[in-house]
Amino acid sequence: MNADDWLPICRAMRDGVRAAVAAVPRDRRADELGRGAGGDTTVAVDQAAEDAAFAILIDLASTTGDGFTVVSEEVGERTLGKGGPWRVVIDPVDGSLNAKRGLPLYAFSVAIADGPAMQDVQLGYVHDLGNGEEWIARRGRGATVDGAPLGTARPLERLQLVALEATRPEHLAPAAAAMPGEVE
Repeated sequence: MNADDWLPICRAMRDGVRAAVAAVPRDRRADELGRGAGGDTTVAVDQAAEDAAFAILIDLASTTGDGFTVVSEEVGERTLGKGGPWRVVIDPVDGSLNAKRGLPLYAFSVAIADGPAMQDVQLGYVHDLGNGEEWIARRGRGATVDGAPLGTARPLERLQLVALEATRPEHLAPAAAAMPGEVE
């Protein structure tokens, strides 16, 4: 398996997540189901989306025999199949607070890496579930939105983005303090 093989898998997960989110009644989206591995409260819309994404990944591992590690907010880290170098970092509903409130400002996001570090990411995929935009970034090949290249006038040499989401400052402050000095 190579990095390009993951794009149709990302799109299949996206389709499953979109259908799962739509199937959760708006008045049930915020139902609390417990705590995820990341410590956040898992709500019905998070669980439905994660279940849909994992169904695709579990099927992939069982039908291809390929193994990989999945990292997600709700499940934490889980090895599927025989393991292997690939790491799939998913957030099936990035912006679940908006999703549970019925605001169309949330996305399905995934990073595919061939190792454990940020520098190992080969493919980044984000699908805006509100407006339908598809953002794809490939290591060494640039990024696109809905197929149109980004950064062609002045390509970026290096871009790393770390985003922290917290509803209360006392949760955000310790995480921000732990960031390296070059983070602004």
